[in-house]
Amino acid sequence: MINLKRFFRLSKNSERLDKYLSTSLKIIANRYRSIDPDTRLQWQKLSRKIEEESVLGTERQVSLKGLFSKPAVSVAVACLLLLVIAMIWLSNFSVKSYMTGKGEHSIVRLTDGTEVTLNCASKLEVTGILPGKSRKVLLAGEAFFNVKKNGKPFMVVTDVGVVKVLGTKFNVRARGNKMEVGVVEGQVEVVAKSKEKETKTLLSAGEIVICRKDGCMDLPKPIPFSEYPGWTQGKFVFYKTEFLSVCEELKLKFDVDVRLENLRLQELTITGVVNGKTIEEALTTLTQLIGAKYRHEAGGFVIY
Repeated sequence: MINLKRFFRLSKNSERLDKYLSTSLKIIANRYRSIDPDTRLQWQKLSRKIEEESVLGTERQVSLKGLFSKPAVSVAVACLLLLVIAMIWLSNFSVKSYMTGKGEHSIVRLTDGTEVTLNCASKLEVTGILPGKSRKVLLAGEAFFNVKKNGKPFMVVTDVGVVKVLGTKFNVRARGNKMEVGVVEGQVEVVAKSKEKETKTLLSAGEIVICRKDGCMDLPKPIPFSEYPGWTQGKFVFYKTEFLSVCEELKLKFDVDVRLENLRLQELTITGVVNGKTIEEALTTLTQLIGAKYRHEAGGFVIY
């Protein structure tokens, strides 16, 4: 008969248990050979079934051992490593966009340590910035850059041209058909591009230049204001800026409509610093500079 104590002791080892049960069943079958033939047949079938299960159990153990063998684990680790590398590669080469609305400012810190302060109604697109590689961003609007030095060039691309640096502080304003670049610290290369023409110049700290979409560029000039770029300090700093563009800046800053009733004012250019805490304060200073007046109307202001 089957020894129950031994049965439970062997239950932890499936291979030895199968062997024990098979032997026990054979003993039982020999003792009861005189029983009905159909019953003996059933015992034989049961014995074969146990032997088959024993073989299958051994195959399962071999299969599991193969699954967790050293070569299999190495392949799994390699696949996981490749997946992580692919995710990092895709994240670096994906384009990230940062935008500000009217009246908003935003600070963007890039992965290389560069800090970009976006002025209102501006957009910055950052492509992959990888260690040891050139760095490039796309700008529409205005931003102040504090570029971290790492030995590789940093490029700001606009619709008008390109600004290329290694590590410096500078401001780029690209609205409409013009790009204004002013350098606070270090040196930058400015390129004005069009299909027909390309103009280059080097700007040092304290210099400013204006580029146009036709590829032309003014000669670099000294920045006449210590507050430059101004907007980071809540002020407007205008350098040879058309008055119509000045009104556009007021619209973007305060999110109100500013309209010129006297169209001759469009031909004026403004150079100076204007406090910009409120729209009324800015308009008062500007209209005094050009000898004009302004009034408040529903939805905005009119300069006449």
